[in-house]
Amino acid sequence: MTARTVRLALFLALLLLIALPMAAWAAPAKAPDAPTGITCLGARSDIDNQAGADFIDWKTLPTSPDWLRLRPKAFDFTSNAGANIHVAKLQSGPFVLAAADKAWIATSNYNDNANYIDVSDFGGQLVYAGGARISSIVHGDFQAQVTAFDANGVALGSCVGDGFNTFGTFTAPVFLGVQSTSPIAKLEFNLVPLSPKPWGYGRYIANFAIDQVSFVATKALTASKTATASYSEGFTWGGLTKTVVGPSVIKAVGDGTADFGFSVSAKQTGFGDTNWKVAGNVTVHNPNAYAITGVSIADVIVGDTNASCSFAPTVFPVSVPAGDTAFAYTCTWAAGKSPKTDPQTNQATVTWAAGQSAVTSATASAQVIWTLVTPTFTDKTFVVKDGATTLFTLTGNKNAPASGSAAVSKTYVVPDWGCQDYKNTVNGDSTTFHLTADATVTACGPVQTGAQDIEFWASPTGQGIVATYCQPADGVWLGRYLRQYRTFWEMWYNDCNSLSEYVEGVETGGRLSGLTPANWQLKAQFLAAALNVYYSDPALCGSVCGAADPLGAAALAGPIGAVAIDLSQVYVSDPSAPYYTDSSPAFNSTAIMTVSEMLDWASHQATLAGYKWYAGNLDLMSKARAAFLAVNTQVAFDN
Repeated sequence: MTARTVRLALFLALLLLIALPMAAWAAPAKAPDAPTGITCLGARSDIDNQAGADFIDWKTLPTSPDWLRLRPKAFDFTSNAGANIHVAKLQSGPFVLAAADKAWIATSNYNDNANYIDVSDFGGQLVYAGGARISSIVHGDFQAQVTAFDANGVALGSCVGDGFNTFGTFTAPVFLGVQSTSPIAKLEFNLVPLSPKPWGYGRYIANFAIDQVSFVATKALTASKTATASYSEGFTWGGLTKTVVGPSVIKAVGDGTADFGFSVSAKQTGFGDTNWKVAGNVTVHNPNAYAITGVSIADVIVGDTNASCSFAPTVFPVSVPAGDTAFAYTCTWAAGKSPKTDPQTNQATVTWAAGQSAVTSATASAQVIWTLVTPTFTDKTFVVKDGATTLFTLTGNKNAPASGSAAVSKTYVVPDWGCQDYKNTVNGDSTTFHLTADATVTACGPVQTGAQDIEFWASPTGQGIVATYCQPADGVWLGRYLRQYRTFWEMWYNDCNSLSEYVEGVETGGRLSGLTPANWQLKAQFLAAALNVYYSDPALCGSVCGAADPLGAAALAGPIGAVAIDLSQVYVSDPSAPYYTDSSPAFNSTAIMTVSEMLDWASHQATLAGYKWYAGNLDLMSKARAAFLAVNTQVAFDN
């Protein structure tokens, strides 16, 4: 066999060895199902119709609204036998291609290293989908593969395409891409061997090229907004007063009730526009299939520092999911401030975290025209009530401020003893104004002292008190106490029984011969008042007398001599018609005196032994008698 024949036989054998595996793997390998959240795109040779993915040829790329092409000169390949091949720091935009659509070829062996092209950093943004056109010259059987990774380097999933099994042939280009429901930060392109090694040459050799690297960038958020303006025409109210008409203190004996009069008034104190507000929604549209993070919104009334806007209770930043998300806001003006201009622009600025899209902000504006806003009225009516009774209602008027008044009468119970205060309150109310005004009146009955009248002191009970407690060891002898007054200078008794008989004689008139009825009656009331003072004060009648408390007055008003009496209004119990008199002229025209002061003053208006009083002035004598009678019968009023 010649050398030429040997060489031909070896060549035919080699062809046979090559043909057998090629025949076995002539059919393209079937791509596996995509992982959850991943959609495989392309993987066929006709790049103009890639499974509905709308991948387009680079010649028509500038008209595409979504798919963007990486610039050819952005690649920076390095190639070393057996080493990985990377493409990094790719740029997006302005997406102007070079004059020729050249392929970028990476060549390496597939021995122990997985050779790939790493396409990352899509112009500093994330992408929604991406892919490339792949061509290859193979020595063996390979399958194209693309893997998507997130920003943390975690694989989201892979898609594989048709197998390449043409020996030594540059295959027709196919497009292979991936679409994800999560943002993609990196794509990795591989040719994966499909047959066991070694065969033939002992290693698989594949030269592959990618071009038309394209992607759908994460789209920027967009914003729109609504703005509804409102304000109020508000009235202010004040001057609510309530005053007593007539006496604020009424004193009465046995009448049961007292009638008081009041005057109530109120007025409008101002008018102005208030409650300026702009409210609405800022709607953020996320056109992506996944959320955009780090989203914040600021809303302002442009050029108006008196206005402040809030999205409460929302706390930014937030994540905005796919679709439309509305954020409610409210803009208000500082107290006492109003919009600076009309119309105004209400502008919202939406920002989000970098590294997700090429731009990181969006704005939306709405115009506010205050002259077109119909105001609402606040506090237009002001209702004044006394309890549940409406006294009057005022209606606000911008040109002539409203005012009003009303008369009110009240009847209150007069206590049997002492005084009772009654506070009467009126209320004035509008939507935001809630005012009150009050006036206090006093209804008084007589002061309860425990004093006794002349009938008591002339009775056996009164006589027994005088006979028992007239010479206290630690007090003042009753005779000496009485003789301090000029009216009793005719009394010279040194024993209690005689003194008791004297008291009985004065009180009954039996010992007052020669006195006119007016003088006798005044002296009798004077003596009863003096006895009431003595026997209500332990300092005078002694500790034994004080402990016995013969008048039962200790728990009432204390020593009667210290009780201040209102002499300007003295009750006179006239059988025909009780009335009130002013007794102050009989007491140095003094309106208020204690009982002891009354005794001292009246005593000096009498002659020795009280045979004549007030120089015979019957009117003054009558007034003095009425005052002492009121003290002794407990119908006198205190101050």
